[in-house]
Amino acid sequence: MNRVFEIKIIQPNFDDYYKKLQGEISKEKSGVDFNILIAMLNRQYTAQEDYFKDPFSKESIEWVSTTKQLIAKVDFGMSKEFNNAISEYEKIKITPIVRRGLPELIKSKISKQILDAKNYLVFSDEKIEEARIEKVYEGGNSYAFLMDIIDIIKGANQEIFIIDPYFDDERFNLFVQKFKDGIKIKILIGSITARLNSTIVDTFKKSNTQIDLSVKKSGEIHDRLIFADDRCWIMGQSIKNAAESKPTYIVEIIDNIHMRKIYEDIWDRATSY
Repeated sequence: MNRVFEIKIIQPNFDDYYKKLQGEISKEKSGVDFNILIAMLNRQYTAQEDYFKDPFSKESIEWVSTTKQLIAKVDFGMSKEFNNAISEYEKIKITPIVRRGLPELIKSKISKQILDAKNYLVFSDEKIEEARIEKVYEGGNSYAFLMDIIDIIKGANQEIFIIDPYFDDERFNLFVQKFKDGIKIKILIGSITARLNSTIVDTFKKSNTQIDLSVKKSGEIHDRLIFADDRCWIMGQSIKNAAESKPTYIVEIIDNIHMRKIYEDIWDRATSY
């Protein structure tokens, strides 16, 4: 039987929380508002690109300190991993010769610790009464997963915003048949990981002018989400191969205003495909 949860993410007063954070570093995790921690970790994740550009600026030093404290609130081990990755990144920034691909690898380690901390809070047992898993799919049940995604797409009347780093041609061709005329479609894919052919996108746009389709790519995304009008769902795996061999889930984010803003900001910074 599918378990039903409900996730509530609020829009916090960040200035008040910074003050609160400074006075609570030594307190137990149970004394911290999980919703505010999630929102703060989202904010730190969005701001990480400024750190990567100049890790030694005053703002970057403050970003590292605050992020480390936030992650430590969730799990001390994650905080240590984050700190180790930060040290690695700052070391290579002052090294004359660096192995190709190493900076991106270390960046991904830093991003992973922030996302792992956030996801732990979202799906931990301590939030179980506040969250609900809309549907769970066993491995090998990708058909049911795709049918539910199609139902979400067909239910939108104004705008669909798909975020998936691994989005591919096969899923694009499947979903475009379900888009309503006059609807606005935005698809945000990974800079390196996506397998979506730009020729297929261009061909669709030329032959379906009644649909406002835009595709962009970004290295800032990790989660998989769908916004349909004013509703939002987050998925455990990429739409590309969800539930093909491993179980996954779809979660509806009830209060998604803050999350929507985060991904709209990423969209604005992303590169046209």
